[in-house]
Amino acid sequence: MITVTRSLARQVRAVFRKALGITLRGLTCPVTLETGPEGLRIRAISPDAAAEYREPGNLAPERLVVPFELMADCEGRKSEPVQIEPQGDRAIVAQWRDGKVPQLIRYDVPSNPTKLAFPGEPDSLTENPPAILAALHGAAQTTDRESVRFAIGCIQLRGRDGSIRATDGRQLLVHSGFALPWSDDRLIPGIDVFGCKDLPQDQAVQIGCTGDWVTFVIGPWTIHLRINKDGRFPDIDRHIPRDSAVTSRLRISPADAEFLADTLSKLPSDDEHNQPVTLDLNGSVAIRARGPGQAQPTEVVLSGSSYSGEPTRIHSNRKYLARALRLGFRELHVVSPKVPALCRDDRRSYAWALLDSKSAIGPSPDVVRVVSPTVEKPTIPINRIQRSKIAMTEPIVNQDSPPKVNGQAATNGHVRKLVRRKADQRDTAALIDQAEKVRTAMRSLLGQANELVKTLKQHRRQSRIVASTLRQLKAIQV
Repeated sequence: MITVTRSLARQVRAVFRKALGITLRGLTCPVTLETGPEGLRIRAISPDAAAEYREPGNLAPERLVVPFELMADCEGRKSEPVQIEPQGDRAIVAQWRDGKVPQLIRYDVPSNPTKLAFPGEPDSLTENPPAILAALHGAAQTTDRESVRFAIGCIQLRGRDGSIRATDGRQLLVHSGFALPWSDDRLIPGIDVFGCKDLPQDQAVQIGCTGDWVTFVIGPWTIHLRINKDGRFPDIDRHIPRDSAVTSRLRISPADAEFLADTLSKLPSDDEHNQPVTLDLNGSVAIRARGPGQAQPTEVVLSGSSYSGEPTRIHSNRKYLARALRLGFRELHVVSPKVPALCRDDRRSYAWALLDSKSAIGPSPDVVRVVSPTVEKPTIPINRIQRSKIAMTEPIVNQDSPPKVNGQAATNGHVRKLVRRKADQRDTAALIDQAEKVRTAMRSLLGQANELVKTLKQHRRQSRIVASTLRQLKAIQV
């Protein structure tokens, strides 16, 4: 008999699902539980990856092969014991308590155990900081596992400069400064296991290589990824703009970055595939978008951000701009509307292809304008503040000559324009309020779906208990 805890079963299921690609391809595989003088070992392997959990101890020798679904059935948040023992040669019985209710489920021993040999241990391991997990996670999110062109479903580990590199053909991410124990390049599958919350994110990561595998050791977990020796990785360096070619630099303030991250997804779009937005650096920093059949584009003005260099206008898929913000970049480099946009810091480079500049949305006096909130108090005179506010709420016809009041009422035409602008702002506020209500409703539906899944799992467990009991009664009658 082998005993694990329900919380460990949950962790093993989460890590193995990510590492072995079960969630992506619908694969399943048997899990091997083994105890002995060195403690507990839980293993599973697929053609591209292998995963292992180790827990030290001195236990009686035992080896069981169980179906992966056992981990899903008995998983839980608490450290309640799960006892797993063989029942003859063809069955496994697992029993635990769900609160006060005892659970007992019988499983058939997997009839097609894997014939893949589990990878061996590397002769040596090289230590890296915990930050390498975020780099590997970011690289995995930049791959295209469905592509057959080049090896862009892989992550390139380049030994000569210790960089982790990935691209899906539309975006690329390079993170350098790590210690890789080889001098050439290694390609590993872009499996997104390193962002799993059940892996310790604050421990050093040991990296090694043996034969056909690259090995990562993170605390009690070991992840082996098979090396793609036949794949051809594209030369992504030629798509990274040189600093000398940059003509404009946008600096996004922290407050504007937070504001933009929340606003981008709410902007209208007339192309659900590319989700285009126009970034215009010309006097101010503005982002424009237009919905289907929308005569008035929506314009977001980043009041706390600035740019240097030449005025420019680029057209981009908003999801890449949003990802640059999530990655922590606050400076955007532009060469031209036809060259990939680039974000860079001391160790990372993130670039993405731009959309056709002919579709860019230019400035217009007739826009629905949203201005990011100003955090710091401006030091410019009060009359300049008033002029700036008028320029943001009226059509941009002549910003330097705002309507003069001097104690007299404005013209009727000017009043009508102000009323129309205020109506547009109320419409935008109503749309944002409606979007927040939809988001709240979706969260409520998600909660109901989680409860339904929990109920169905409970029903499945009870059904298996009943089926197991009936089989045992039949065996007694015979």
